[in-house]
Amino acid sequence: MTCILFKKTVFTGAKIPVEHSFRYDHALFSLSPHEAVPTVQLHSGRKVSACLENQKAFYSDGQFVDEISSPIGTKKLKARVKGKLAHIEGRVLDLVTPGSNLYSHWLLDLLPKIKMVADAGYDINRDFDRIIVNFYGSGFKKESFQLFGIESNKVWDYKTHPKFFFADDLVTVTAPRASLFTPNWVIGFINKLFSREVTVNMPSKVYISRSKGNSRRIINEATFVEKISSLGYKTYYCEDHSVATTAAVIRNATHIIAPHGAGLANIVFAKPNTKVFELFCAHLSPEFYKISLAKNLDYHAIQVPGVHGEMIDISNMDYANNREYYHSMNMLVDDISRVSGC
Repeated sequence: MTCILFKKTVFTGAKIPVEHSFRYDHALFSLSPHEAVPTVQLHSGRKVSACLENQKAFYSDGQFVDEISSPIGTKKLKARVKGKLAHIEGRVLDLVTPGSNLYSHWLLDLLPKIKMVADAGYDINRDFDRIIVNFYGSGFKKESFQLFGIESNKVWDYKTHPKFFFADDLVTVTAPRASLFTPNWVIGFINKLFSREVTVNMPSKVYISRSKGNSRRIINEATFVEKISSLGYKTYYCEDHSVATTAAVIRNATHIIAPHGAGLANIVFAKPNTKVFELFCAHLSPEFYKISLAKNLDYHAIQVPGVHGEMIDISNMDYANNREYYHSMNMLVDDISRVSGC
């Protein structure tokens, strides 16, 4: 017998007042006096057809579940349900999350869904035969799943497994964040998850490097590092360490400098009043500023020149038509006095 997906509210959201202190007129920032903490709902059902691309859709008992189905996903799945879909036996947990190939979205958007599933009464190891995610190749992803005791043979990467399928039993959960604002319950959960004691020999002043990344690097980093080293900073490469080790480093920090990028997601582990200096040339999302608000960090966004010494007019960027150009710009930091108070 088929059925419409059953809905259960696991966490009731709210709007919370926020006093914004961001000082730039930036084309990508649209800040309101309230931030939304979304209601999180779990949907479950038997004999469900699903599209698990970033634009999802779910079909049960002869109809689409509009509440959790996107127009694009619905159109794609509608074309497929007329044919033969791959059949997945047993119970499937859908953890496909937009952007979760990236560290910050895996940490703050995907992992909290597991808490919601557990709070709804499921045993993450016993109750699911397949757990589907967008990408599963990175060490930090395997580290975090190991903390839950998730068996690697249960994890399906949708790069290599069907994105369109028919499931005997399916569970999906809605997003824990809205507009890149990180709720306190997510912050508390992530800190608890990576709370084990790790011995790390790091000073209290940390510079998180992006030199191993493909974009938004400081091109004169050697000179920059030499200058800030005299102020007590030590360079840290997040990709060379476990999340637990990085969490320990950030908890110990009193000052953090980093170019805009995934490494700054780790300020979710910082103590209140930690000084955070986020360097950017053009691209800047409000995510880390908003984490700083939620954690009561002493946050400073600092615009620095591009590689030719040019300062971008960030209030008038045509970001929609030149996203790749602005998003990936490297930067030049030749004057550490710009990082005031470091």
